Amino acid sequence: MKNRLARGRVFYGWYIVASGFALMGTTMGISVNCQTLFINPICSDLGYSRSQIALVATIISACTMMVSLFSQKLFSSFGIRRLMQVACFLITGGFLIYSFAIELWTFYLAALLVGISYALLTSISFSVILTNWFEDRLGFAIGLAFMGTAAGSMIFTALTGYWIELFGWRSAYRILAGVLCVITIPIVYLFVYPKPDDLGLEPLRRRDESGIPVVSRAGTGTLKEARKTVRFWLMAFSIALMSYAMSTLTFTIAPHLNNIGYSGTFSANIASASMGVLIGGKLALGYAFDRLGTPTATLVSCILVLVGLSGMVVAGSALSIAMIIVGVGFGSAFGTVGYQLLVQSSLSGYSFPSIYGFLMACSNLGGLIAPLNNGLIYDATGSYRIGMILASFMVLLAGGIFQVVLRWKNVSAM
Repeated sequence: MKNRLARGRVFYGWYIVASGFALMGTTMGISVNCQTLFINPICSDLGYSRSQIALVATIISACTMMVSLFSQKLFSSFGIRRLMQVACFLITGGFLIYSFAIELWTFYLAALLVGISYALLTSISFSVILTNWFEDRLGFAIGLAFMGTAAGSMIFTALTGYWIELFGWRSAYRILAGVLCVITIPIVYLFVYPKPDDLGLEPLRRRDESGIPVVSRAGTGTLKEARKTVRFWLMAFSIALMSYAMSTLTFTIAPHLNNIGYSGTFSANIASASMGVLIGGKLALGYAFDRLGTPTATLVSCILVLVGLSGMVVAGSALSIAMIIVGVGFGSAFGTVGYQLLVQSSLSGYSFPSIYGFLMACSNLGGLIAPLNNGLIYDATGSYRIGMILASFMVLLAGGIFQVVLRWKNVSAM
C-alpha cells in the first residue's frame, strides 16, 4: 500500500493532513477537552476536592512539557513514527486505568501515561511532520489538520457528557479507551510517514511563474544560539502566558457554567458548541495567517480570546454564552494553529524542529499551571471568575509583546 499511495495522483501530504485531523480529533478531543466533564462526578463519587482532580490535567500538561523539551532528542533517537506507534497503546491503557481508579495516585499514574502518549500523537509530532511535507500552503494544511481537535472535541464532549449521565463516569472512560484503540492504531501504523523521503517524494512547494518549484531555505540556527537572543525569550514568555489564558478559557467552561446554575448537560453542550465553532475557527485562522500576515492575525486572535474570557466573567445571559462560544471557537484556535506560524515568522533563521519543542514546553507550562491554579482559586472563593480576570490580564500582556516582536523593526537585531 505504501508504494501504491506514493504513486497516487493526490499529493500524499494531504493523507498526512487527514491522518492528523483524525488523530488529533481523537486523542486531544478525548484526553484533554473531555477531562473537565469528569471533575464533578469523580469529586461527588469519591469525595476528592476540585484541585485534587484538577491535578490530573496538570500532570498531563507536565508530561507534554517534558516530551516537548526532549522532543528533538527523542525523535532523532527513536524516530517519530515508532514513538507514535508505542503511544497508541499507552493512551488506551491510561484510560482503562482511569476507569478502575479509586486512589488519587491511580488517577495520577493514568494521567502520566496519557500525557506522554498524547504529546507524542498530536501537536508536537504533527507540527514537525507537516513542516516536512509542506513548504507551500503550510498555513492551510496546519489549519485543516488541527481542525480535528475541534471536531473531535465537539463530538466527544457531547457524547462523553451523555455517557457519564447514562452509564456513569467509569463506563464512560472504558468506552473512550475503546475509541482510542480502534482509531489511533490503524492510522499510525498504516498512514503516518514523517518525511516525504520515506515514500520517495518531495514536499509541496510554491512554483515560480515558469512552473518550477521554489526550494525554500530552512533556518539553520540552533536552539543554543536562539537562547542567546531577547526575541526568543520574549516569545517563550508570551506563549506561556497565552497558553495559561486559553487553557483557563477552554477547560473551565463546563464546570463554571454548571456551578453558576446551568445543568450538566447544558454546560457540556456549550463546551461542545464551542468546539464546533473551533472547527471553522482553525481553518479560518490558518487562512488569515496566509492572507493577512502574522501580526494582524495574531492581534485578532488575542482580541477574540479576551471576548471569550469576558463572557465567562459575566456568564448568565444569552449574550455572554455567545461571547464564550466565539472566544473559544475563534480565539483559542491560536494555541494550535497560530503558534507554529508565529514561531516560523518571528524566528525564521533557526531550525524549526530544534526550537519548536522548547517553545511548546513553555506553552505546556502555562497549560500545566492553569488548571491547578484555577482549582485552587475555586476551592478558596467558590468561583472561577477571579481566574478569568487574571487570565485576561495575561492576554493583554502577551498580545502586546507579540506585536512588539513582530512589528518593531529594531527587534530584528535582537
